[in-house]
Order: sequence, then C-alpha cells, then structure tokens
Amino acid sequence: MPWVILLFITGQEITQLDTVVVTATRYPSALRDIAPAIRLLDRKDLETLRPATLAEALNNLAGIDIREYGQAGSFAGVNLRGVPSSGVLLLSDGQPVNSVLTGVGDLAAIMVDDIERVEVIKGPASSLYGANGLGGVVNAITKEHFDKTETAINLGTGGQPDDPAADRTVFGRIGSPLGDLNVCAAAGYRYAAGYRSNSDFTGYHGRFFLGLDRPAWEIGTDVKYSNREYGVPGPRPRIDSLNPAPVLGDSTATSLFDREQDDNILAAIDFLWRPGTNAQWRNKVFGNDQRIQYHTRYWNYSDTIDEDYDWQTYTLGLQTSLLVRVAGADMISGIDARYDTLETEKKSIQTGDTLWSASQSTIGAWLELKKTLGRFHLNPSVRLDWNSGYGLFFSPMLGSVYTAANNLQIKFSLGRAFRAPGFNDLYSPLYGNPDLKPEIGNAAELRFEYATGGMTRAGLSLFSRVIHDRIAWLPTQAGLWRPQNVNRMNFLGLEWEGHGDYLDLIRIDNELTYIRARQRNRELVYFDGTQTVFEDVERPAAFVPAFAVSSRWTINLTDAAALNLAIVYTSARKNYYENWDGYPDISIDTKNLSAYVRFDLGGSVTIYERLSINAGCKNLLDEQYATQFGNTTADLDYPMPPRTVYLQLSWR
Repeated sequence: MPWVILLFITGQEITQLDTVVVTATRYPSALRDIAPAIRLLDRKDLETLRPATLAEALNNLAGIDIREYGQAGSFAGVNLRGVPSSGVLLLSDGQPVNSVLTGVGDLAAIMVDDIERVEVIKGPASSLYGANGLGGVVNAITKEHFDKTETAINLGTGGQPDDPAADRTVFGRIGSPLGDLNVCAAAGYRYAAGYRSNSDFTGYHGRFFLGLDRPAWEIGTDVKYSNREYGVPGPRPRIDSLNPAPVLGDSTATSLFDREQDDNILAAIDFLWRPGTNAQWRNKVFGNDQRIQYHTRYWNYSDTIDEDYDWQTYTLGLQTSLLVRVAGADMISGIDARYDTLETEKKSIQTGDTLWSASQSTIGAWLELKKTLGRFHLNPSVRLDWNSGYGLFFSPMLGSVYTAANNLQIKFSLGRAFRAPGFNDLYSPLYGNPDLKPEIGNAAELRFEYATGGMTRAGLSLFSRVIHDRIAWLPTQAGLWRPQNVNRMNFLGLEWEGHGDYLDLIRIDNELTYIRARQRNRELVYFDGTQTVFEDVERPAAFVPAFAVSSRWTINLTDAAALNLAIVYTSARKNYYENWDGYPDISIDTKNLSAYVRFDLGGSVTIYERLSINAGCKNLLDEQYATQFGNTTADLDYPMPPRTVYLQLSWR
C-alpha cells in the first residue's frame, strides 16, 4: 500500500500539521482539508533558497517546470504537470496578472524579495477562478499585517567568477502598525550586465500598502509598479560551414539590436466585513495597466528593417464573495467581473503602420461547499463563466479528503477546467479567429499525505489529465494562418515529496516528478498555396520533460551558520519543427534539449540576530543547458546562465 511505503521512509510517529492556505478555496482553510496537491514556499524557504527571481524559487519543485530564456529580466513561464504557462493562472495577492494578449503569466514581473509566501495549486482551478485555471494557480503573497515595525534591506552582487559584480541588486522594505493602521512600502532595483551580447537588464519595482483593521471590518489599498528594460538576444546561433554568422548578431546572440521595455501597474482596494461570527463578505476592486514596447531590427536580404511594437492593456475588475457557516458547513458564493481592453500599434517602413484594438467583458459566478462527515471532508465547487469573446463555460470540481489516521490522509479530486483564447488568437487583424472555443481539460488526482510533529512530511500523487480543443495556428484553404481548435494532449503522472528535519541539524527536501505526456496534433503535410493536407499524428508531447528530481540539503553548522546544497536533474525535452525543404510536401523534424544536472552551493551566517551574510555559487559545475527551444533546428536555443557566484547582505 502507498501509505506503508511513506511510513517506512520516515519511521516516526505522525501527527497532522495545521498549515493554513488561502488560494485553494479563496479564503483561509486548513491544508489538511484541501484535496488537490498544494505546494507552499514561505519566507524561511525563500531565505534558504536565496533566489534571484520567483522563477528560480519555483523551478524543479515537484510538478513545477519553468521555461525561461536565460537572461535576467526576460519572460519566465511556469508549467504545472505539463500544462503550459498559458493554462496556469498567475496571481499577485489574489489579483490575476496573466496577459490578455497571449494568456500567459510572467513570473519575472513579480518582485521576489517582497514575497512573504507562495502558494501553488497543482490541479484544475477553473471552478473557483475561471479562465486560465487549466493547469493550476500560482499566488505570490506579500506581507500586509504587522505586529511591530519591521525593516528589511538586501544588498546583493553576483556574476561569473571573472566578473562577480556584473549583477547588482538593492531592496528595501518597511512595515509598521500605527494603531489600527498597517503601512508598508517596498522598493527594489536590479542591474545585470548579462553573459551574452545584448542581454543586459535594468529593472525597478515598488509597492505601497495602507490598511485599516477593525474588529468587524478591514479595508486596504495596494499599489505595485514594475519597470523592466532589457536586450533580446534571441537564440544562440550555430556558426559552422553550413550556418554563417548572423548579419545583425555575433557568436553569442542572433540579434544585437532587439530591445524590450515592460511597464506594469497593479492596484487594488480590498474590503472585508464580518457581520457576525458565521459570516464574512469580501470585496476587491482591482485594475491592471500593462504596457510592452518592443523594437526589432532584421535583415531583409539586402537591407535592414526596423519595426516597433506597442501593446497597451487595461483591466478593471471586481471580486465579491460571501462566506456563511450553517449547520457545521461552510458555503462560499462569489461573483467575478472584469473588463479588458487592448490597444496595439506596429510601426514599420517595410509593411506600413498597423493599428488595432479589442475589448472583452467577463462575468463568472461560483459556489463552493465545505462539509465534514465523520472521517470524510467534502469540498465540491462549481462555476459558470460568460465571456463576450468565447461565450459560456461550465467548470465543476469535486474534492474529497479521507482521514485514515491522525497522521495520514487520502485525497481525491476530479475537475473540469479551461484555458481561454487570447486577444491575439481571437482578434488579430486578418489572422484572428473569433469562432475559437476555450481549451478544455479534465483532470483526476489521488493523493496520500502525512506529516510528523517534528515537521517531517511527505506526499504521493497519482494524476491524469486530458486536454482537447487545443489551439494551434494552421494554414487555411485561402493561404492565411489562423488559430484553430484541433489538438489534444494526455498526461499520466506521479509526484513524490519528502521534507524532513533531523536532530535540528539537517533539513532535507526531496522531490520527484514523472509525466508521460502525449500530444495528438493536426500536422500540415502538404501545402501548395491553395491546397492543404493535414494528418493527425500522435507523438511525445513537446516541451515536457519526463523526469525531474531535486534534492535540497540545509546543514545547520551552528545556531547562526548554515550550509545549503541543491542538486537538480531534469530529463530531455522534445520539440517539433516543420521542414519545408521538400515543398509542397512538408515533413516534421525533431529537436532535443539534453538532460542536465545542476548543483547549487551556498552558505549563510547571521550576526547579532539581524545581519545575514549569504554567499554561494549557482550552477557549480558550469553545466551547459537550456529550458527554452530556439526558432529552428539549426540554432543553439536559449542557454541558461553559466557558473555564477553571489554575495548578499540582508538586514532584518
């Protein structure tokens, strides 16, 4: 039996931990009552990992795979159990931040130094959150309530061993209670010279929070701002007798001229009213202002062409929910509404200037129930969404938790979720398809969890997912490439987590993920400009590694000094590229990103209980690897950073 295996691993008496999470049910709930797998990182975990970014903090945890372009500040997407980032909802303090243009959430836009806690739901979440909950939810939570004045200052430097000051960071935060008021202000700056040509990065982040807490109600306002300006070097080029050096690049970069600037403003007002001990009414009004400016230069056989793109999106949203406790059950109902607009401008001498805009309205109503019946805890939920672009979608979810003993719980969840088509899919001039439907996913999970009073805990998950009506861009009979609902993916997987503290000397975190992922895609096999021929072909899924294993060791040398070692293994990934060499017949080429092992080593010393000195080396053995494919089978993809050393001073 699976729980016998788990007991054998620890060999200790087991008791239940009462950790509280907010993302899985949209209000504080005990982790033991949540059926889907939840992964938590708190402030202590983040201080041990010392990540430069949120993507680095999450990478290679069980079921979590990060795909990024390697240079500081560039886009980083989170994949959950094989589901790509366009199907994973990214929240900042409960506020959705996925792009309405593409549907993806960018981890690089969130300031990791200011995060107090990260909660990850690794299961379908559309029954509570609606669109983009196909694979799960990542919620980055900041600190808003203070018992006393707290200050935090972080100074850091890092880079390759021959230039250890190439990456510089500064972060400061102060939070304080002022009677019933809570005030918090935070700001950060990062500069990185980059290890490739045109890979430099400059970024600023800031946050201000003001809240008023009274016995019967709370109100708070939060504003976050981020600005990033960075080079876009593209894939590393392959230069040999068959592949000449890029005209506008060099040996490390395809482009020396492409640049991007991102500006994001997130603002929210929260109001919580407690009319009695058995009722809570929560409201959030939020707005997002996101702007991306991109400049590109490319070679057009005999001359260079410059183009500038400007994407401006605005979101205005409302979340309202009511919790009522009746007859030993919690019933939560809510309504989410939002209005999104997009304005796009392309400036090009070659093709002429292009302007287009789009807007959408979305309303979702949801209902959740929590009820304990003996050893069973039931947690069903259901949601109905209406969107002006893609219509209605119904998302049910059933969660059940069986307490087999004080130390062991058996959890089962079954749900339906969806990923909404983005504005680019629906409304792009000439190529958009307004008839697109959402991608639909059905998922099931069986999970075993246990924990000990000594903070040793483990979990084993068996899960299955099927996603159909996946969106792919394919040519039509008229010769235009348009998005269509044609593809399908299947996932069968296993996750294992083991976390233990031994004799107050060593903490060990081991995590393993196995996913058997298959895709069935409609592939183009013939195209002569007017006639198109497709075949449905099943292959191993693109981008998804079959295995990922991580082991992290924290050794407490003294009460004030610790040594940290992390070992990460990720198996190979595949991607598929159309080959037009035999035009009008078209074939498929396969490209692999090799498996890799990465070692990170770090240490910390605390002086006078407030000043911490942290130093270490990431990618200790200088492993050459990539997590993001390039544009063709010929290039060398997007390399991840080589061996990097760092030094951080933290005052708290």
